[in-house]
Amino acid sequence: MLFVDSIIKLVKLGIASSYLKDEKRKLNLILLGNPEVGKSTILLNFNFNKLKGVFVFTDLTKSTLEKFLKEMNNPKETVRYIIVPDFTILKSHQKEVEKGIIGILNSGVEDGLREITLHYGSVPETKPFEKPIFFGVATSMTRKFLEDRRRTGYWYSVGFLSRFIPISFSYSKEQIKAIRRYIAESKDLLEKPEELRLKEKVVKCSGKYVLMLEPYVDKLASASYTYGFRYTKQFRLMLKANALLRGSTRVGLKDVKDVEKLLKWVNLDYNQVE
Repeated sequence: MLFVDSIIKLVKLGIASSYLKDEKRKLNLILLGNPEVGKSTILLNFNFNKLKGVFVFTDLTKSTLEKFLKEMNNPKETVRYIIVPDFTILKSHQKEVEKGIIGILNSGVEDGLREITLHYGSVPETKPFEKPIFFGVATSMTRKFLEDRRRTGYWYSVGFLSRFIPISFSYSKEQIKAIRRYIAESKDLLEKPEELRLKEKVVKCSGKYVLMLEPYVDKLASASYTYGFRYTKQFRLMLKANALLRGSTRVGLKDVKDVEKLLKWVNLDYNQVE
């Protein structure tokens, strides 16, 4: 895809974080930008048949999500990562359904999902899991939607959005013209889906490397009126995922430098891609 290699790399880090053997929590991402910026296309730019435990949901309902998680709760199958190309689909459901979905996702990305309630007719049945299920989530929404507190106020109030790393981006006028020319020539913006070959590994990370990114944590914490504890955890996962992608079992200065290059878009500034 044109101009968005850095954004794609951030999504790679999110997926790769679900293969960190020594980590329960994953790197959660939310892509932000104007309509047509390519958020959903970027999230779908992978061959998911090669990624065990990574699943795409083009629609979400509470009942389908509950049934899916129950079926995946067995020794042979696992849920590592869930990709929802467009999170605004939640607003097509009734308020109680939306709250139920947020509740499930909130538990899965933070403390682990410990039980699921299935509804057979009018009789609900709660099924506890043998051990909590942890998974990561990557999704997207438009800038206007995020800033409309009438729509997202509940998500903020329960701390759901603070569990995500925001990735915002935009195009310059020259880049827009280049993309239009590309489309005019009938070229497909979505190239051959990228194949990620990932294996579970333990990756060690010294706290000193995480603290090198503290100025970026401070900026996100200030913008979200939080202390930045969750962002610190997420940045640690980002470093470890980068080490995993380059085949290392230990985070080093190279990972700090690699990640730091990507942090231009880890904010709500909507900086132009390069």
